[in-house]
Amino acid sequence: MDSIYILLITLIFFWALYWWFAIIAKYSKQNLSKEDRKNFKKKFFEIKNLKSDREKIIFYDKLYHQIFLKLGYKWTFWEILKQKPIQIENLNKIWELHKIRNNLVHEFDEKIEKNLDKKVKEYEYQIEFILW
Repeated sequence: MDSIYILLITLIFFWALYWWFAIIAKYSKQNLSKEDRKNFKKKFFEIKNLKSDREKIIFYDKLYHQIFLKLGYKWTFWEILKQKPIQIENLNKIWELHKIRNNLVHEFDEKIEKNLDKKVKEYEYQIEFILW
């Protein structure tokens, strides 16, 4: 009977330890260094000066992904968004913008390109939220 209790206590201990490390890993992502911020801001303004709203959306999405990779997240942008990063002010908005980017890259739909200027502004706001 004692061995069952010891096994049960050991399992509970390792389960708690696992979740403790998972929580720490989720909330202890590093911040951007001043040099990283400077480089990302430079890229941001280069993208902002592009003529095509379509290109802006695509490149803003790439930039946003690069920022999160630098913050310590792993994998694709889609997988990072599934982790619900605490640095994102409005996760639903980023999902929406990322889906628009996917449609621009993978489909040809003139309806998508209709209101891209508004979506560009939304992406700019989201990136500025992290960089400033």
